[in-house]
Amino acid sequence: STFFENPAFNELLGKEFAVALFPAKSFSTDNPAKSLEERLLLIAKPRHNVQLLQSLIPLLSKDLKHSTAQYGSHIINRYKIDELNTLSTVTVESLIVAALEERLVRKSIDYYDSKENTLSDNKEFKKLRKNFKGARFFSYLSLPAFFEQGKMISENLQDEERKEFLRLLEHWKGWGAAAYGAWYEKGIIKDKVELFFDKNKLDSKVARLCCDVKPSTNKTLEMVPADTLFYYWTNTLNLPLIWELYSTTLTKQKPEALDLLRQELRDTVNVELEEILAMIDKEFALIIKDVGSEGVPLPKVSAIVQLKEPDRFLKIFHTLLEEGDIPLSKKKFMNHTVTYWGIAPQGGLQPAFVVIDNYLLLSNSIDLVKQIVSLKTDPEKTLLQSAEMKVVGRELEEKNNSAAYVHIALLADAFKNLATWASGIAIIQGPEAAREADIIVNKLILPLLDGVSMYSTLGSRSIINKDSIILESTTTVIQ
Repeated sequence: STFFENPAFNELLGKEFAVALFPAKSFSTDNPAKSLEERLLLIAKPRHNVQLLQSLIPLLSKDLKHSTAQYGSHIINRYKIDELNTLSTVTVESLIVAALEERLVRKSIDYYDSKENTLSDNKEFKKLRKNFKGARFFSYLSLPAFFEQGKMISENLQDEERKEFLRLLEHWKGWGAAAYGAWYEKGIIKDKVELFFDKNKLDSKVARLCCDVKPSTNKTLEMVPADTLFYYWTNTLNLPLIWELYSTTLTKQKPEALDLLRQELRDTVNVELEEILAMIDKEFALIIKDVGSEGVPLPKVSAIVQLKEPDRFLKIFHTLLEEGDIPLSKKKFMNHTVTYWGIAPQGGLQPAFVVIDNYLLLSNSIDLVKQIVSLKTDPEKTLLQSAEMKVVGRELEEKNNSAAYVHIALLADAFKNLATWASGIAIIQGPEAAREADIIVNKLILPLLDGVSMYSTLGSRSIINKDSIILESTTTVIQ
């Protein structure tokens, strides 16, 4: 067995442990794994008394060559793991500090002895530790440090590649420290991510897209059926700005297609592309419901888009569909005009859309459209009133920048049905295709989905503050 399978190493990790990754002084593509190992520092709180463990390790690891070295008032233990690697450890109070690169152990001792320039003195780190109080798992990441590492990596690139890489890095300048934490109690897992930013240092367009939107009340929650499998909402949709950010690249890639689209819009509805984008407001939502039991097991899906000018947008939308020779019909349903594809409404999948207040609802199922419209007069059947939502989604009703709900167990079942159906279709393509599909579905996809099914439901949200973005989620575990 290897050293890391040794009982002594297992005892070492014991009660609590932390891992720190130090910056690289240089970067080589020859052996990146070795480079990573040399920058890792392990700090562990063993299950038992650290002095006792220190005396037992030589006995438990008797096959390893062991030596010691004095460093100040501390004794560093060295364990020869193999011909190339030596693990260095030192005891500090009730902790054991270990690394494959002894320089890191010595550096850690220096910081401990001097009590200066430690991570605990960092302002953002202190704030994050306070915000993640009680977390059973905590991870801290310095994005400015990664930014500097990125610049160092770019030195190994060719001139043109380096310029492009550095240009991409500049877009993400201004992001600060980030942290992830997790709490677990009585069948519920709570996760949290927080990312700091300096709006003055961020790219102005990135700042407008990611950091300038205030949390708001989510009205689309009233349109979500109780038996929904997946739901997502955001108030950060900014199509004019997204177009401004990426239009230059798109124009370079397919200039003829873009010119054709612009001309088509001018000829058909007498508007510019930018005018249409400006009619769409900040909110967007997506609803995924049950998978049909007949035919292709595709889910019912609905997208909800907030409009600034509903009447004008709808007129343009209708005209474009008619110009595309798409047969459209209209039907009144509970004081709303539902437009659908085809001559008569039918069950199953049938594209349809309707405007509710200033929200355009587009769906591949007229039945789902009708169900959402009917929730106006029957709020008890909304997701808000479901038992699952009351466990994981109460915070989704507050002012947020995004909200999501996932019925993980049922969604996993839906994907199982789809995977099994796809495997059955592969039989038509011949025995070889059927064999490959069977391996992928039964050996990979279904076991993976079985593992996911241990989680029941998830509710998550994001909040943009003046100097940070917070993402929080609550997940229930099937007991």
